[in-house]
Amino acid sequence: MLNLPDSGEIDTIELPGYKSDQDREILNLTYTQWLRMQAQAERVVELAENYASDARKPSRYKNHLVQPFAPTPLSRSAVYTFTLAQKIFCWVLAISYGVGLIFYSSLSLQIVVGAATIFYVLDLLIFFYISLRSLDTNLAISIDDTDIYALDNEVWPAYTILCPLYKETEVVPQFVEAMGSNRRLCRNL
Repeated sequence: MLNLPDSGEIDTIELPGYKSDQDREILNLTYTQWLRMQAQAERVVELAENYASDARKPSRYKNHLVQPFAPTPLSRSAVYTFTLAQKIFCWVLAISYGVGLIFYSSLSLQIVVGAATIFYVLDLLIFFYISLRSLDTNLAISIDDTDIYALDNEVWPAYTILCPLYKETEVVPQFVEAMGSNRRLCRNL
């Protein structure tokens, strides 16, 4: 981030309407604020450009060259499902459980069954709480037909729908057909 000088260090611009010291101080303060906003905006643009250029670079994953479709760095994509710390934790947990089964089989089984029971009871309570909260909330949005027909001749922005279809190539034709029928339906409104 840029360090900008205080308002007192910026040269005063002589304008006909700004004669008093108070007017000059306001002008300097406003100019300083504008400079700070400009510096922040330029930094945001620079950061976004750096992120996009780094994210579009091809990366290696399991001896394959991967070119991302969307500007997402490989380290933040779904290619890596577990971090190193998570893998280590899972391995330590599995080894500890294996050792526990060998030396304390009954106690180890009781601990696992107890932990699973507690997990499912907590899951049931959370699900019950969410279900009760959803009964009180009306999320439906109603739009009058007159509002919809008033927008009939408007130009709508194009947008992209990203639908993850991991190893589901057989449903792609059905998905495309459904999206096409929805588009025709929307145009007939």
